[in-house]
Amino acid sequence: MPKLKMEVLVRTISLTLVFVLFTIGCKANPADKNKNNGLPLSLSMNMYVSTKNGIKIREQPTLDSNVLKVLPYGAMLILHEAQSTEINIDDKNGFWVRVAWYDLRGWVFSGDLKINPDYEIFKHHEIGGFLNGDLPFILYEKPDILSRRIADSVDNVQIESIKIEIEKVKYIPIRWAEVTARTSTGKQKGWIYSSQLVTGDESISNSETVDKKIIKTVIDDANAKICELNVIGEIRIITLNPKTNSGSSCSGYGESRCINIISKNGKVIYTDFKNKSIGYLEKVNNEYAFFYIQAGEGRPCGGFFKKYTTVININTLEIYRIESYNETSCLRCIKKDDKEVCLNDKYKQSEEVKYFNSKNELIKKEEVPIEILSEL
Repeated sequence: MPKLKMEVLVRTISLTLVFVLFTIGCKANPADKNKNNGLPLSLSMNMYVSTKNGIKIREQPTLDSNVLKVLPYGAMLILHEAQSTEINIDDKNGFWVRVAWYDLRGWVFSGDLKINPDYEIFKHHEIGGFLNGDLPFILYEKPDILSRRIADSVDNVQIESIKIEIEKVKYIPIRWAEVTARTSTGKQKGWIYSSQLVTGDESISNSETVDKKIIKTVIDDANAKICELNVIGEIRIITLNPKTNSGSSCSGYGESRCINIISKNGKVIYTDFKNKSIGYLEKVNNEYAFFYIQAGEGRPCGGFFKKYTTVININTLEIYRIESYNETSCLRCIKKDDKEVCLNDKYKQSEEVKYFNSKNELIKKEEVPIEILSEL
């Protein structure tokens, strides 16, 4: 066969193979979307039994297969596998899916499942099963993020009970669940919080209503944007970007227009509104909230970085301020082609840190709580 024809044949076969593989790769997968009952089936997601009489979990994906158990209404399941063939049972379209419920594994019909649980499930604590999160959960000793952490990274936890009350952590409505989790020291009981334990309707009704009421007692600005929010029990810490600020962020280079509000049981106990802003909420660790303003500049022959940190004890409202200034300078800087060059890359560094108390008095480092110093 002539060389040219051989090359054409090879190219044709290659293109045909690529097309076939592409077509196979793009084929619809029930694990992507069950369009008939609106149930997105992604692996490891949580689903709930929607039929009032419960659902049969079977050994194999057929109606003739042995029934392992009848799972109760509202039971929380974890999806592990979905078959590709769509079926119809009792006038409902769906797929056979392999799920986990506690230590039980088996097959159920997806037409009898739904994504969001009913409120009644939580009200009567009838939910059972395992819970996975997009990120690992933190296992707490009590349903309070200020309580002792038992483990910092647990997943696939077994739910024992669920608190009815809804709380919010960083804008997100959540519920606490008492769980059994596998840790490095074995199985342990504790508490985790998750937005998956809140229904869609509850998420809407618990959006920003509470926070807007708190904000309105401080500033009458309907367009003020919540930049950061932390909820610790009855304490709420809100950082606002007022509408008078034209920028997208309330914190800029060496300055801040942020308005910060700390409330307890809906009552404002601290705000920097009408005073100099203490900056942007950086983090909350135990009973301390950290706010900051920072600026810096870097050049080939040196630079500086300064940061003003305000720390507030959310229980006592005691305030500490820390001013830090770091400077780096080249030991021998020259200009080459109108550019700075540091010879031998040798630099000198200096640091200055000042500490102030609630009265804005200069104090010694030893007078600052160790819990604050360890976070700086």
